[in-house]
Amino acid sequence: MQPVANEKSRVCLNFAVDGLTVYCNREALIDLRDQLDWLISSPQEDHYHCHVLMALENDASKLKGRGIRNAGVRFSEGVEKMKDADLIGGECVDLTFMVATEADLDAIQAQQEPGFEFSSEPLEPDV
Repeated sequence: MQPVANEKSRVCLNFAVDGLTVYCNREALIDLRDQLDWLISSPQEDHYHCHVLMALENDASKLKGRGIRNAGVRFSEGVEKMKDADLIGGECVDLTFMVATEADLDAIQAQQEPGFEFSSEPLEPDV
């Protein structure tokens, strides 16, 4: 059975020119660990998978559908250039996980808006 996320999990996927950064609190990292453990234990032929936002979004966020969600996405300005990265030439598109404080997550989530919005501000929480 697929694990259920902690109500306190908070995660934001930030897409930028150089890759994807997953900003999250410790509860979300524990939930991700549980999701990965579930995948590791599953039969390979069943092709189980985990949609991070769907798995970690809490019921209050899903059901209310208004305001800032505990699991969201942010697109940085210029992100569309990611697809043109010269990987053979040495450019890097990476996946990064970063533990963020509750204050960092508040600041990141304050930049989220309903729908998808491009931001000109770099996303670097104070760590």
